[in-house]
Amino acid sequence: MKGRYRRAIQRAYALILLGILSGMACGRSVPDGPSVLFIVIDTIRLDRIGCYGSTLVRTPSIDRLASEGMLFENAFSQAAYTLPSMCTMMTSLYPYRHQVRANDMDLHGQFTTMAEIFQSAGYRTGAILGSTVLAEERNLSQGFDHYDDSFPEEMTVFSGAMKKSGIALGAGLERRADEVTDRALAWVDRGRKKPFFLFLHYFDPHSQYDPPPPFQQQYQGRNYEGEVAFTDREIGRLLEGLRHDGIADDLLVVLSGDHGESLGDHGEAEHGFFVYDQTIRTPLIIKYPGRVTPGRRTSKFVRNIDILPTITELMGLEPPYPIDGRSLGAILREDEFDEVPVYSEAFSGYFHYGWSPTRSIRTLKWKYIEAPKRELYDMRGDPDETVNLYDPENPAAIRLGKIMRKHLRDESLVKQVETVMGAIGEEQKARLAALGYISSGRKMKDSFEGLPDPKEEVAKFNRRQRAKFYTHQGFLSLQAENIEKAEAEFGRAIDEMDGYLPALKGRASVRILSGSYREAELLYRRILEADSENREIYFRLAVAQNYQGRVKEAIETLESCPPDAPPYPQFEALLQGLRDAFSRGKTLTITPRL
Repeated sequence: MKGRYRRAIQRAYALILLGILSGMACGRSVPDGPSVLFIVIDTIRLDRIGCYGSTLVRTPSIDRLASEGMLFENAFSQAAYTLPSMCTMMTSLYPYRHQVRANDMDLHGQFTTMAEIFQSAGYRTGAILGSTVLAEERNLSQGFDHYDDSFPEEMTVFSGAMKKSGIALGAGLERRADEVTDRALAWVDRGRKKPFFLFLHYFDPHSQYDPPPPFQQQYQGRNYEGEVAFTDREIGRLLEGLRHDGIADDLLVVLSGDHGESLGDHGEAEHGFFVYDQTIRTPLIIKYPGRVTPGRRTSKFVRNIDILPTITELMGLEPPYPIDGRSLGAILREDEFDEVPVYSEAFSGYFHYGWSPTRSIRTLKWKYIEAPKRELYDMRGDPDETVNLYDPENPAAIRLGKIMRKHLRDESLVKQVETVMGAIGEEQKARLAALGYISSGRKMKDSFEGLPDPKEEVAKFNRRQRAKFYTHQGFLSLQAENIEKAEAEFGRAIDEMDGYLPALKGRASVRILSGSYREAELLYRRILEADSENREIYFRLAVAQNYQGRVKEAIETLESCPPDAPPYPQFEALLQGLRDAFSRGKTLTITPRL
C-alpha cells in the first residue's frame, strides 16, 4: 500500500509539471483537433499479415487500413516482451531508461506517458486491455480517465486438443478480441463531444492459441493463424463502427505490435529469450486522412520508440521531457529521413532462469547480437538469421559493437528507480504466473559475464516444457483413474528430463495406487535429495512406509522434516495418527492420495 501512495505522489508531481509544460507548448486547454486511436496487437508476427506479404492468413481489415494509410515495412520493437515494449511505446524511452525489463515490474511514477500528454491537453483518454499483464498495478494506467482491466473469470475453450489436454483459459487473465471491440465502441459512444485518445490492446495471438468459430475450423491445426484472423475481423468491426459514426473521417489511427512470436524458429516456442527478427520486427501502419497519403509503403528503418513523438507531432503536441525516439513525420511528409541503427533487447531468460540477456543492433544490411557467444548476420542474404558470421575482426561487427557499447554505457549512467514487483498482490502474482510471466525476482546486475547463453539453454528449456506437459497429462489420467495411461505419460516426462521432480512425484503416486510401496518410497527419497524442505514429500514418504508396516520409520520421517518447511494439509494429523497406531502395535489405515 505504501508503494501505491508513493506512486500516486510521484504521478501528481509529474502531472503538475506536465500541465505547465503542455500549456506552454500548446497554448490551449481544450483540444480542437481530431481523435487518436492507438491499436497494439500482442504477439503479432509480421509474416502472418496479408499486406506484409503473408499468404498463410487472410487479414482484410488490416490490409484495408494499410491501403488507406502508410505501411512501414521495417519497424522494430525495443523489447521482445509485452510490458517493457508497451512502456517503451508509451514513454518513448529505451527499456534501460524506464527500467521495466520484465512483465512483473512497475513503471515508476516519474515517467510521463503518452496518455498523460493527451490528458493534459484536454483529451478524453481511455484504454481497453486484452490481458492482465497490463493491469493497473503495473502503473501504465497513469493518464487514462478510463482504464478497463477487468477480465472474465471464465472463457470457453474451443480447441478440441486443448479441451483434451485440460488446458483452461480465463480466470481473470484475458479477454477476447470481440469484447475489446465491444467495449471500445461503447466507450467512444459515451463521450462524443470531446476528442479522445484511445489505446486498444488485442491479446488473442498470444499463447494459448484458441480461436473461436469459424476460425477454429478455417485454420484447423493452425491456431495461431486463426487467432490472427479473428483479431483482424474484430479490428475491422471496430473501424467499420467508427466509419459508420463518421468518426473515422478525421481520426488518426496507428496500428502496431508489441513484439512477435518465434513459433519454433531458433528453438524458441514463443518469445522473450532472443532478439531475432521473428520476435522484434512488428507491423506499423499510420492512417490520417488529409495528412498521410493513402497506399504508401516505406522501407525506412523505424522503431516502436518513435511512435509517441510521431503521434504527438501530428496532433501539435510535444513531450515535456527528453525522449529517445524521434518523430516519423518526415517520412509521412516524404521529406528526407536519416535512419538510425535499431537497438532491441530480450531479458526474459535472465529474469526467469538466470541466463544471459540478449541484445541486438539492427541495420538494413546487418544484425549484431550481444550475447556470451556474439552473432552477426547478413540480413540481405540470410534474413532468417541462420549463418552466424561473427568475427571480432569483421568491420560490421566492430562498427555495430561500438554502437552496442554506447547503449551499454548509457544504461550504466541511468539513475535507478524502484520498479520490481511494486505493489503487486498475491492474486496478481497468480494471474501473471498463469501466463508464464512471473520472474524469479532476480535483480539487475552490473555485469552478465559468466551467465549461460540462451542459445545453449533453450533446448533444455524445451525439454522441460515437454516434461511439464506430459506430467500434466499424467495427473489428468490419474484423476480419470487411468493408471496405465498415467504411467506412460509420467514415463514420457522422465524420458524428456531425467529427474523432473513433478513427474517423479506422479510416478510415485502410480506406484502407491498399484501397491508398489517400496518403489514409491525410493522415488520420494530421490525427490527429497533435490528438494529437502518439501513437507508434502515427507508426508507421502511416511505414507509409503506405513503401507509397508514400518510405522516407526514413518514417524521418524515426519519428525525429520525441517520445522520451517512450508506447511502441508494433514501433516500433523498423520503424525499423531501414526503415533497412536504405533502405540497400539498397528499400522494406520490411510486412503491413497494423488
